[in-house]
Amino acid sequence: MSDGLEILSYLLAGFALVIITYIILWFAEESGRWKNTRSPRTESSWSKGNMWGSQSQGSQERRRDAWTQQAVADWRQKYDFVVFSPTQSHYYGDLSQRDNSVGIDDGVIGAADGKIIFASRKSSTFELSFPFAILHQLSHPDTTAHPRMKHYYSFAGHLTIHCERADRWHIHLFDLAFLPAFITALEPFGLSLAEGDYDLGPIQALRLEQNIYGHWETKHTTTLYLTPDRVLYDWRTAIHFAQLRGVGIMLRPGPLGKQFLRVDYINENNSPHSVGFEMSTENVYRWAQHLERVANLHAVTYSARKGKVD
Repeated sequence: MSDGLEILSYLLAGFALVIITYIILWFAEESGRWKNTRSPRTESSWSKGNMWGSQSQGSQERRRDAWTQQAVADWRQKYDFVVFSPTQSHYYGDLSQRDNSVGIDDGVIGAADGKIIFASRKSSTFELSFPFAILHQLSHPDTTAHPRMKHYYSFAGHLTIHCERADRWHIHLFDLAFLPAFITALEPFGLSLAEGDYDLGPIQALRLEQNIYGHWETKHTTTLYLTPDRVLYDWRTAIHFAQLRGVGIMLRPGPLGKQFLRVDYINENNSPHSVGFEMSTENVYRWAQHLERVANLHAVTYSARKGKVD
């Protein structure tokens, strides 16, 4: 009799353990689902222990929505032909400017009367205008080079606007709601989003040139940027992919020699020319692989002293 009771007690204990485990797993799953339904802003408020954070954020969103609706109405009165009504956006600045510390601006972006327009919500006097005629490209930015774009609340529609003014290349960064619809509205005007490869940079690099003896010499520090169809340095000099004849990785001679990126191309005088960019080893290989892919070239490794393929 006692043996039967002992067996029964073991069975009941095992059954109770199964039930408890099931309840724990169910609560864990439901907790995960609830957590995943919260927006990044609400999650941030709860993680800081601010029980009123979500309510405050909600009021901010309502004010932003009301301001956006007013901007839509204002644009209908202000412009003759609205291509795309203003949609909420963040502006991250012009990468080509030395002082790019203005912070993140909140506002709207749209298109009207032959230009892309950004209007700030913070300042009624701040407005950016990009006539279609000066636009070179629309592309995806390299978000790894811009930590603000990752940590700040984003609409996830990252956009880079490339334009040229006063012989200088300008690169403006945005994120916006409804990016696919925005691009579709611009396509009849010959504008489209460069698909696939995103931009690389900007990064600081040492520009190298070969002297008459074939030795590589340091010229100066330059800002290097890679767009969907050209290599930019100093924000003025551009090497189009169509000009490229080769790309490779070289090692400067000497015990402290560093690897650098070598770019061979045909210059504006229709003559072969080479330029080098010394940067971190990670970036050298990253840029070489990217150029190899987008420009349909084979990246090779050179001996820097003799300029020969190893």
